[in-house]
Amino acid sequence: MAGPLVATRGATVVEWLASQVQALVAAVDSLFQWLVGTADGRSTYAVARWVFLRALGMIYLIAFVSFWVQVRGLIGSQGILPAQEYLRAVKASIGPARYRVVPTVFWLQAGDTALQLACALGVVCAALLVSSVAPVVSLVLLWVLYLSLVTVGRNFLAFQWDVLLLEAGFLAIFFAPGHLLPGRTLEPPVSATVLFLLWWLLFRLTFQSGSVKLSWGDPTWHNLTALDFHFYTQPLPTWVAWYAQQDIAPRGSQHLSYFSIFTYNGSPQGGNAACPSGPGLPGTKGATCCRSASRCSSSARGACGSLPSPE
Repeated sequence: MAGPLVATRGATVVEWLASQVQALVAAVDSLFQWLVGTADGRSTYAVARWVFLRALGMIYLIAFVSFWVQVRGLIGSQGILPAQEYLRAVKASIGPARYRVVPTVFWLQAGDTALQLACALGVVCAALLVSSVAPVVSLVLLWVLYLSLVTVGRNFLAFQWDVLLLEAGFLAIFFAPGHLLPGRTLEPPVSATVLFLLWWLLFRLTFQSGSVKLSWGDPTWHNLTALDFHFYTQPLPTWVAWYAQQDIAPRGSQHLSYFSIFTYNGSPQGGNAACPSGPGLPGTKGATCCRSASRCSSSARGACGSLPSPE
């Protein structure tokens, strides 16, 4: 009789704790409903959630596919920065603390097959998310897989967009509806708390990306010449960037673009416009090096250490 009694009391305690947590979450969410404008029930943001989750799924899909075709050459067993060697060195250096300091599923296996399977699973989960099939489960797996790749990818996955994808992907786990198949059940209302946190993430991205360029002392942002160098020092320059660099358009248009950057989105993503000393060396997966590394971002300097000299 003691066993069932203990189990019953345990279930009662769990139910009480769950009710307290739900009440706390509801109280916090009611505050954010007022902040995001959903308190009166006229704005639901259901369409915004539908679009956001599918767009995020497409971004995850592109991220996993683009890295999949490079993964063996970058972090494979014969790659530039082999994941297996890195994890062995971490294990020898910090022992059991490695699981906390270097969180990755590749502690189980980091060979070429495991790396490619992780990318393939990421592609499948991203496709499921776009199709709105088990979105929460898909998002959890996508976040774990991408975090694992970023951890062992080091210089190749250490850029602003990688961190942004991880943070947005983590918030999306709590933003997505909990159904398994689309259209089978009524979707719950959008979480006002998570919606506000996504807005806060967007604000931090745009504001800090712009303010750091004005506050770190580089004169090119103050004298309106940063875009003279941005087009060939940005990570992964596009073919359009070459034409933009040739001064086809009047210089005044670059000044207008400069002001547009701070007005609309804070900065050109990638942030290597502050490498004005010479042409960059496009590395793999966005690693861009300048001839004068003293003015480069820390991520660019790290990539320079593992790539050939541009000279």
